[in-house]
Amino acid sequence: MTRIGEARAPASPLPLVELVRGEIDAFLVERYHIWDHTPWILLVEEAGGRFTDRTGGHAGDRGGGLYSNANLHSQLLTALHYPARSEAAVDRS
Repeated sequence: MTRIGEARAPASPLPLVELVRGEIDAFLVERYHIWDHTPWILLVEEAGGRFTDRTGGHAGDRGGGLYSNANLHSQLLTALHYPARSEAAVDRS
């Protein structure tokens, strides 16, 4: 089941915990502060997922981005009209 959530700042990181556990496929975060989600970039990627910020990069200070499992990430970026990832960002994935 694919479920994409969009939120300003959740009361808990439950959707990201669910993503790391493989219970959901993606989570879209917008208008976040760096301290709200930056640690989750590492956790999601260590669990095999991917993160792309709103500019198509990999930075935690861009106000949010798309977290998802690696299999769906490119398709979701296209569907959401996110910018293509730069070569430098792809090399870090």
